[in-house]
Amino acid sequence: MWSRHALEMLHRGVSECRLCAIFLARALRSRKNSNERIILYSEPCLQYSARMKYLMSKKLKDLKVSSARLYGTSSRVIVVRAFEIVAAPIFKWLYSPQFLISNGAAAPSPAAATQSSTSKVKDDADDYVDDTADDPSDGDEDADNAPDARIETEPQIFEVPVGSDVYLPCNVVNAEAAAIIWSRGRLPNNTLFIERERLTEDPRMSILPNRTLLIKNVQLNDSSDEYICKVDDDNKIAHELRVKLPACNKGARDLQMEHNGVRVTPAACNEIMQGETIELGCESTLQIKAKRISWSRQGLKILPDRQTETGSYITIRNASRHVSGDYTCGVDTGAEKLLTQHLTLHVRHLDIEYEKEKIDGHTHHKDHYATALGVTVNITCIVHAHPGVNKKMTWFHNGNKINIDNRRITVNDEIKNHKVLTIRDVNKDDLGAYQCHATNEDREATGPIIQLIDTPAKPIYNNAENDDDSVVLQWKVISYKPIVESELVFRQENDSEWRVAEDVKVINSDGKEHIVQGTIRGIHAGKHEAKLRTRNGDESDANDVAKDAKSWGPYSEPKTFGGDVEVQTAGVHTGAAMRPAGTLILLAPLINFF
Repeated sequence: MWSRHALEMLHRGVSECRLCAIFLARALRSRKNSNERIILYSEPCLQYSARMKYLMSKKLKDLKVSSARLYGTSSRVIVVRAFEIVAAPIFKWLYSPQFLISNGAAAPSPAAATQSSTSKVKDDADDYVDDTADDPSDGDEDADNAPDARIETEPQIFEVPVGSDVYLPCNVVNAEAAAIIWSRGRLPNNTLFIERERLTEDPRMSILPNRTLLIKNVQLNDSSDEYICKVDDDNKIAHELRVKLPACNKGARDLQMEHNGVRVTPAACNEIMQGETIELGCESTLQIKAKRISWSRQGLKILPDRQTETGSYITIRNASRHVSGDYTCGVDTGAEKLLTQHLTLHVRHLDIEYEKEKIDGHTHHKDHYATALGVTVNITCIVHAHPGVNKKMTWFHNGNKINIDNRRITVNDEIKNHKVLTIRDVNKDDLGAYQCHATNEDREATGPIIQLIDTPAKPIYNNAENDDDSVVLQWKVISYKPIVESELVFRQENDSEWRVAEDVKVINSDGKEHIVQGTIRGIHAGKHEAKLRTRNGDESDANDVAKDAKSWGPYSEPKTFGGDVEVQTAGVHTGAAMRPAGTLILLAPLINFF
């Protein structure tokens, strides 16, 4: 049992991993009685360092938190006490010079650092008396031979009505050998809990002693395909949570629900068509005059459109699926507890949209898929429907209905909302425009055009820097064939004419991913925008005019920047230049990127 004054950091994970450790020994000496405890998840340090510093600043105010790296061939538990750093012998510490300098010491050798740390522990040990503390060296051999933790629970799909509680299980064998991590989705900042340490700010979520994730009063936006319980990258499960609105049967639609002197109108459960208008009312039938009547939807306050002495009303015009959900009406009579009543709104709809992807924190619509002959491609459209679609999707290619042969071309609609057309062994005839078509009992809809291309994909902005008299921009481009030509154009804000920049080249290629860099020299003061497109093919295609128009990919989204230098001449780069990518750093004073 570690000291109750300890600050613990637990890690399980992968062999030969990089760990982050927060060194607080010096700062915590002045806080001998601190009961604060925190756990650090060992994804790459940069992803979590900001979050950890934020948590530490809340828990231990005015402490300067520094971080260092810890490398090891396997991992069990790291413990940082208020007066010492304790680690199992399986780790080799590499002390960070930045940390040591920031704490007022020169960077010693690892051996000297270990000796220094030990002496400081002895100096302060008398201040920390703990009869329950174990010797950290005890049982190290047993720890090394301890069986690994293993998740036994199978992935499940949970369908629950809005407002209910849901329990997402995660049964772990040999759980004492692991730090169980719960997260929602795969983005770095979506970690909910590490063991029972809370990283989410949602008070409805908690971890039970058996490591089950409990979510109380679930709402529509709690729906997710990935509630992940994880020991490490090879040992995890993902539950799917589908939150459903309660069905509006005839009795519910006809009922004006009144409870505790609060009535909602037009009914407790309402259903309208997409595009229609509805007024939702909250009325007090109490003899006591209400001080305030308010509305909220899924925890967010809504300003009323009109109010009377006994009621509050909101008007929803041109209704879409986004206004569906559970609405809460609250009447404040001056009593300690607010009187509340709920109202459900369903909007009958059928919408089809592009698949979305997040790149560097920005959401992009996938209106095209870059491919190559002979490979397999998955084309996806997203369907939102209430009521649900009647049957499997119909797909069209260049306006013609596709024959699904279940061998080379197949359809998969098992993933919520995602309708996927899979084409194996792509050939030239498969290229072109695709659309998906869906029907439900109200209407039918055809999705937007999705292009399947063998030209480069739309470039995604990657990085930027500025030098004394130039701006250097980078984009990432997906192309299965070598990029043989790149064109970077730019213009000043509100100009109609695009200029072509010189010095545009591929600086790095890794399989189908390419980094293209362009330099713009001598631009006027003020805001500018730039965009890039690329052309692929064999090296022999670089000067082939006949192939030129067909092999250009789409332009990137315009990138906005500002500067204060002079305009220079322009050109087009031809040829697939390859060299190791340089490191670009964004510098602030001269050029501002938006």
